[in-house]
Amino acid sequence: MEPFTHAAADDGSASISAGGDAASGAGVDADAVAVAGADAGVWPLEGRWRGFSSVEVRTQRVHRFTGRLVAAVADATAGGVDGVAVGCLSAAEAGEAVLELGEVMARLKGLQLALLARADEQDVSTCADGGPAAVNTAAWLSHRGLVAGRVARGEVRRCRELTGQYAATGSALLAGDLDVAQAEVIVSSLNRLPGDLEVEDRVRAEKVMLAEAARLDAEQLRVVGRRLLEVIAPEVAEEVEAARLAKEEDAAAARTWLTTWDDGEGTTHLNVKLSTRHADMLRAALHAIANPGLADAICRTESSPSPKPGPRILGEAFCRLLETLDVDRVPQNGGMSATVVVTIPLATLHGGLEAATLDTGTRLSPGEARRMACDAGLVPVVLGGRSEVLDHGRARRLYSRSQRLAMAVRQDFRCAAEGCDRPSGWCDAHHLRPWSTGGRTDLADGVLLCGRHHTLVHHPDYTVRRGSGWRLSIVRTPRDTPRRQ
Repeated sequence: MEPFTHAAADDGSASISAGGDAASGAGVDADAVAVAGADAGVWPLEGRWRGFSSVEVRTQRVHRFTGRLVAAVADATAGGVDGVAVGCLSAAEAGEAVLELGEVMARLKGLQLALLARADEQDVSTCADGGPAAVNTAAWLSHRGLVAGRVARGEVRRCRELTGQYAATGSALLAGDLDVAQAEVIVSSLNRLPGDLEVEDRVRAEKVMLAEAARLDAEQLRVVGRRLLEVIAPEVAEEVEAARLAKEEDAAAARTWLTTWDDGEGTTHLNVKLSTRHADMLRAALHAIANPGLADAICRTESSPSPKPGPRILGEAFCRLLETLDVDRVPQNGGMSATVVVTIPLATLHGGLEAATLDTGTRLSPGEARRMACDAGLVPVVLGGRSEVLDHGRARRLYSRSQRLAMAVRQDFRCAAEGCDRPSGWCDAHHLRPWSTGGRTDLADGVLLCGRHHTLVHHPDYTVRRGSGWRLSIVRTPRDTPRRQ
């Protein structure tokens, strides 16, 4: 396969060929593709094409070809979809036409990129076509072709690659051996190869990709492109692959985040970005829970016979994943397992209508509270019942998990300092009377304080006063007033 070439004629114009005579333009026979019914002497279009030269005065075959092609397409589609006579085609005829147009569109894209490369080489941005001057070829294309700037820059970059270092790929596109998507995959795959790779290896890599493109679509070709280095330089592929994966993993970790937003209507929105590895783990867990063959499978129909959409089923699977999470394997938060505490009135458990409350303040319907109670296997104790010892006196210095939980409930799951909304899970258990001076590890002598306020209560410049309930007022001590415990 011959590469793209474009040669200058004596009059300063250029002809383009792929495997033909570049000087004569024999590679593209414009006259052979002229469509009957298109008037070669009159430019039929208005709008952005206003002022373009008429076909009859064009001297170069490619130039005449593009003019006649635009005129022919405009004539064939002048009536819009309803005006195109496709209703009389059989399935075989319509399918044949679809495939033909697919190849033609790919070849035309190759031709357009070759022409853009020539326009770029001749600095079309300096108003050579009679339009306003632009700063560069991409800006010219964006303005004159009504192409978004980002797309225009990509087109210029692509045309330079396909008429330069990847000319073989450009020629294959022009010849109809590739479609545009395949060409883009080949170029991106070649660009990912190590910069210090030998020229011979790069040429061989392009040949491998072109050969594979004859039997693979763009997505399948992308898989080959990811392993391209293993084919052409296996001795360095392993080292490069390891470095690439490590870099990807570090970048993925740096981009990982999660946000939650409560819309105030009983629903919280999650926005999360994970590494592909962790997303695969989550997806596998959700699909396992959503398996319709399970004994307690998620119901796949609404109240009506219509099936639930897939995202709804996965959402319910995610909720089940959270409900069945083994909290004993999650790191402790403030001395307690990662547990959501539900305060349920006793009457509610026996069928009453009073709502329950989570430690976050979220209210639950009586039915949902009773369901959670069944799933949780409630400990038969109401803060201080016989099943839990909440007073240890001097027998131990540190507060137990049960004591911390009791303090958290008593303090509405917040730091005991007035005005502080730090959650109890972030707090330390503090003896109101210091252990070192005879304090007891009893519930009545303990409060939960966040790290900041726990530091302040032990600082000599601050005074601690008991407020309402179990709230503590922590204020700076005036210099002339002794500190009180």
